[in-house]
Amino acid sequence: MRFKGQQQFYELTSFGALNATVNRQFMKQKLVVTLSMNDIFYTNQTDFTIKQGSINATGNRRGDTQRLGINVRYNFGIKKKEDNKSIFDIESPEQRAN
Repeated sequence: MRFKGQQQFYELTSFGALNATVNRQFMKQKLVVTLSMNDIFYTNQTDFTIKQGSINATGNRRGDTQRLGINVRYNFGIKKKEDNKSIFDIESPEQRAN
């Protein structure tokens, strides 16, 4: 949300957008579905005026900011191969003998 103010020579009215996201987990948390919506009420529009000397201008700027998104993630359970050896690990003489 931006409130009424000035940007460069323009005087802007208040504007903003309402966004929401919902996450759901299924199948023992292996499947995650996310539904997101940006600018739900399509209110992200800017009215502006400029008054400078003999110039009086007004306008409206509206962007294409309304979005609906669906994201689906599945965790197959494949683990990365881990190398537990550190370069600082030193074998003891008993371990080398075995």
